[in-house]
Amino acid sequence: MIASICSEPKVLEVMRIVNIFISIIRIVVPILLIFVLVFKLISAVTSNDNDVLAKVKKTIPSNIIAAVIIFLIPSLISIIVKITFPNNDYINCIKIKSIAEINEAYESRMEELVKKAEETLNINDYNNAMSYLSNIKDEIKKSYYEERLKIVKEKIDEASNTPVITDSGTLKIYYIYQKRIDAYLIIANDTILFIDGGYTSNGKEELEFIKKLGITRIDGLIGSHTDNNHIDAHKVFINNIDVGHVYYGVDINTCVNDKICKGGNTADPSELANLINSKNIPMTVLTPGENIKIGNITFDIVGPQEIVTTKTKSYPDNYNSLNMILKFGNNKFYFSGDGIQENLILEKYGKDVLDVDVFKYPHHGQNSISNEFMDALSPKYVIVPHSDSNYPENRIKQYLRNNFDTDIMVLGNTKSVLMESDGNEITVTKQFVP
Repeated sequence: MIASICSEPKVLEVMRIVNIFISIIRIVVPILLIFVLVFKLISAVTSNDNDVLAKVKKTIPSNIIAAVIIFLIPSLISIIVKITFPNNDYINCIKIKSIAEINEAYESRMEELVKKAEETLNINDYNNAMSYLSNIKDEIKKSYYEERLKIVKEKIDEASNTPVITDSGTLKIYYIYQKRIDAYLIIANDTILFIDGGYTSNGKEELEFIKKLGITRIDGLIGSHTDNNHIDAHKVFINNIDVGHVYYGVDINTCVNDKICKGGNTADPSELANLINSKNIPMTVLTPGENIKIGNITFDIVGPQEIVTTKTKSYPDNYNSLNMILKFGNNKFYFSGDGIQENLILEKYGKDVLDVDVFKYPHHGQNSISNEFMDALSPKYVIVPHSDSNYPENRIKQYLRNNFDTDIMVLGNTKSVLMESDGNEITVTKQFVP
């Protein structure tokens, strides 16, 4: 266990800081002890007080011994470790690591992830390797790994050149009413997914909803972004139902430290991350620009096109929301989280990609969407997760109805909505109750 921990680059970074701190202490503290001792001796001599001078002289050996012990502590620790654990991995763990050595450790881990993706040709292994690329600082080596992963992706796409989802069977999407909370259950060809869910209190209600449908497992939990009013419910699911995999747009283990999620009460996923790790549930960071296959369901990840930090946005979480298009036969369903990077997505994709049947409106109906983006979407249906029928703004409602004859469903009015697709036609059931 210790040997494996010592091979982790992030552990090595911490050990480097700790060792530098210890090195400073072993030099500074003995100097301070000697300085204090000399100061006391000078004071005693100048005071002409023989008793004081005698007391100071008595402390000289103990001060010298203390200074020597403090200076030798790292060496003593190294000797103890060497005797107790003769394996070099343990000894190397306590040595000061250079930045170059730490970067080599990251590259070694990157090599392992790329090799695994090359061997398995598994989309999850590919995504894990892609998400780790940001740790590689050397641009030449980073490009080298990108090229290898590009080949892996081509092979994966070639192996899955038959449609993941055909027109046979039925896709069911339950847009569950939870006031202004995003909560979406997706079922297709025996694959069951759940997107967001809200707070833990919402999660309890949603769990009852899906259990009434006879569901006893969730193949994939997806979090559009890290706000607690979107993914805290995942803790309820993980503790009460079989969850096969979790998917997020950022690594929730590190996003606070990387400043790409806010932290604090608004978006601190550390407790959820610890729970997922304790349950040994696999986690995948979804990569924008890729197709992701989850069981029998396929998504195009169209956003975010850029990841921002707290240095550029006060609350980056919404801006970094996943934007995903679920494809089922000829039907397409857009899930937007709390934010859409409109200009960047429009620059990247044309109407052939963005033209959808159903659009889940972002940010609980509160965002303002441009006419240009609505033209690219041209949705037949718009789902608005809010209890207030004043959302979205009247300008958008009028534009959608006048130009696309869109059916705008504010869940506060329609309550839960079930959409069923056979790959060509969509059937809508409003006020659905399981």
